[in-house]
Amino acid sequence: MDNNNPMQPVGPTTPIAQPTPQVSPPPVIPSGGDKRMVLWFVIGLVIIIVVVGGIYMYLSRQQSTGSVQQTPAPQAAQENLENELNAIEVANPEQEFTSVDQDLKTL
Repeated sequence: MDNNNPMQPVGPTTPIAQPTPQVSPPPVIPSGGDKRMVLWFVIGLVIIIVVVGGIYMYLSRQQSTGSVQQTPAPQAAQENLENELNAIEVANPEQEFTSVDQDLKTL
């Protein structure tokens, strides 16, 4: 045996305080705030799509029912227009444009 080692006292010893692990609190999860925002976004997007689609369909129907096919004028109406056109008398077209020609020459 080796007597050179000092003897350690035998008796009650004070326990060494062990560090206690720190428990971090759990992360705070918002109470459905993000889910509600996504829900409102989706609802708004659906409403916009429905409104735009409704406007498109309404305008498409208006355009298809609004186009009126022109029917040719009846023979009597066409003859009446031709008679009115022939009734207009132009006395002397050369004389009516002489003042315009003179104005153009001065430019």
